[in-house]
Amino acid sequence: MCRACGAMIVGVMAPPPGKSSSSWVIVTVVVLVVVLLLVAIPFLYLMTSGLVGPPPPSVSRPHVILDQTGQGLGCAGSTCVARVVDVDQSVSLASYRVSVLQGTTAVITAEQLSTAPIAGGSLTFRFTDLGGEGRLTSGDTFQVSGVTSGETYRVAFLWTADGGETASITFNA
Repeated sequence: MCRACGAMIVGVMAPPPGKSSSSWVIVTVVVLVVVLLLVAIPFLYLMTSGLVGPPPPSVSRPHVILDQTGQGLGCAGSTCVARVVDVDQSVSLASYRVSVLQGTTAVITAEQLSTAPIAGGSLTFRFTDLGGEGRLTSGDTFQVSGVTSGETYRVAFLWTADGGETASITFNA
């Protein structure tokens, strides 16, 4: 109300200022940066961790020759022993797996080859790395203990990269 004349005054307010187009550009840029970071960080993590990226250099499956003839080799009592005669490439023991079958039954199934004893059923497989270099090389030996007389045992060395067999030997206990 006007004090001088007593007329009613209706207040008119100016509308609020509109958002400028530069504000929308800033919001859009911030949203894009956040989305790109959410996508890029996991991808960069996978790239640097080796889960994504070029495959490791390929090594073909080695050719391995095993033998159980000679002094101290073959089966005696409850133990069968054999040796590595030749390997065409010296590769880490971790590149191999070993399986032992009793007849047609898998007793030790595709365990990583190492110098630690590997047990399965009543059998124990032991690998001796003659040079101690951690690689399968000529002169290395292995034994299967706990064998039963009259049974057949097959030891197979498998290539970890493709699961294929690199060598095998059969013992007649």
